[in-house]
Amino acid sequence: MHSELGRFLLDKKIWWVTGLMMMAVIAALVLTQRRQEPLFVGAIIPLSGSAQVYGEDVRDGMILAVEEINAAGGVNGRRLELLVRDSGSDARRAEAHFRELEEEYHPVCYVSVLSSVSMVLAPLAEEHAVVLMALAASAPGITQEREWVFRYWPVAEAETTVLLSIVEELRIDTLGVLHLDDEWGRSMFGQIRESFVRAGGSVVGQSFHMGTSDFEGQLQCLLDPQAVVLVGFEGHLRDGLRQLRQAGFEGSILGANPIFSASIRDMPEAEGTYGTIPIIYNPGFLLASTAREAYETRFNRRFTHYSANGYDALKVLTGLLKDREAGRNELRRSLEQGFIYSGIFGTINVAPGEHDLDLPMHAARIVDGDIHYLWWK
Repeated sequence: MHSELGRFLLDKKIWWVTGLMMMAVIAALVLTQRRQEPLFVGAIIPLSGSAQVYGEDVRDGMILAVEEINAAGGVNGRRLELLVRDSGSDARRAEAHFRELEEEYHPVCYVSVLSSVSMVLAPLAEEHAVVLMALAASAPGITQEREWVFRYWPVAEAETTVLLSIVEELRIDTLGVLHLDDEWGRSMFGQIRESFVRAGGSVVGQSFHMGTSDFEGQLQCLLDPQAVVLVGFEGHLRDGLRQLRQAGFEGSILGANPIFSASIRDMPEAEGTYGTIPIIYNPGFLLASTAREAYETRFNRRFTHYSANGYDALKVLTGLLKDREAGRNELRRSLEQGFIYSGIFGTINVAPGEHDLDLPMHAARIVDGDIHYLWWK
């Protein structure tokens, strides 16, 4: 009897151990299969329309980052795959792309470009409980009262603060503002007007729509102020700058960050123009110089702060998932906890609960087609 009981217990132990081994094998197979599955990131960016040049730069910056990340082993052993869709700078089109990607791929997160598109995608990100990282988007309302929406770009206030420091240094008392009539342009104008008038100055504002290229009507009201601030996309600033000079304006011209785009810096009319820009163009900043060299070798085009924005955003997002479960909830928690990150825009310090990952902005001027940083405070 004791012998039979012993054999029974031995058999039971063998089955128990065998079961554990089988479970371990299955778990290992599941883990291996999961590691072999790509980690998807949805990117809804303008590859056509008025903001095409920004979208192309952001896309190529992200492609470079993906290649570097995958060459280094991916994200915890999983290959990173970028799913790019063209928003055409159109909110409805962007929304359709979001729903398609969500149904077919279920990405770990999304990246959007432009304030107008990001504002439309933000409620969808909340609805589907997925991180949306807005790039090249300055409108203040994008991240307000949002749980899943973050921004890696300076808010409008960061740019206006630098612009107004330049205006103060130039001892400007009268200021004109030609601005795009969208969330970003209106917020920039509102903050400039409020701060400048509070300081004792006077402001004249003129708005324009997205498709505008002829600013003759608006410029007639902006020739008397001592300085004019241009707020719009690259094409708007290029046309506005040229027409402002043709109209005989001899005062100081300032611009939002697109004023430093290569196509504008090459214009004779841009000589001496002021604006705000991240640190990436400083040749002494070696981290940005390394990324610039890799980008320009890979794509045979100039590295811009939009390229850098796409590149660094993926580095931030994937870095937060290192040695953690690469899931939606884990990514949001990592962002919410706050962190310090040193990248090609310098060091950013994100406080717990903060959803705006502000880039440090600096005053600069176009001199002989190059960007010269000004260290005014």
